Amino acid sequence: MKKHYAMVVLALGLVAALGVLPLRAQEPESAPWELRDAFATLLGLDRNGSRAIRDGNIDVYRSFLDDPEAPRLLTRLEVGGNGCRARTTSALQYPGKWAVLSLTMIDLHSVTRAVAYRSIDDLIAERNPLPPHDPDARQLVLEGKGLRCTTRLSLEADVDEPIGTCRDRLDIELTDEALAALALMAGKCNITVLRH
Repeated sequence: MKKHYAMVVLALGLVAALGVLPLRAQEPESAPWELRDAFATLLGLDRNGSRAIRDGNIDVYRSFLDDPEAPRLLTRLEVGGNGCRARTTSALQYPGKWAVLSLTMIDLHSVTRAVAYRSIDDLIAERNPLPPHDPDARQLVLEGKGLRCTTRLSLEADVDEPIGTCRDRLDIELTDEALAALALMAGKCNITVLRH
């Protein structure tokens, strides 16, 4: 397990050293902890009770399961000074394989639509949509152009160029923590579709 953890940390360190994410140079101010925690909840980083390791304006989340065959995931979260944009750098590694790095930007200013569903099955089938604040809602989809853009690259030597994709949606499970995070970010980022 230590070997896997060391490889993931090395991968993230390599990204930082190469200047792939010059975060502090671009946005020197750090968002308050409550905004950082809200992003972590909306992105599912704090799932299963995972707690952040705080390092200045960066939060690090680890997902290392007891199963030796399970993948290891390490995610670095940084929220910009305006509090509505976040960047994550994630390293995912399966035992015995090279890590895959994912560099993601999330911008809540781009949210223009929100729709809720009673279940994950309804969400997948996009049936029986509900208003975002419906008391029966259990799943929420935020939509907006370029809401979540990711570049993935493998550390394996013979893998081709990085792959970049932009998704215009963010799926959120409506736990109590997520509802609180959404209420906070709706006000902070002026997400009108989430206001009552």
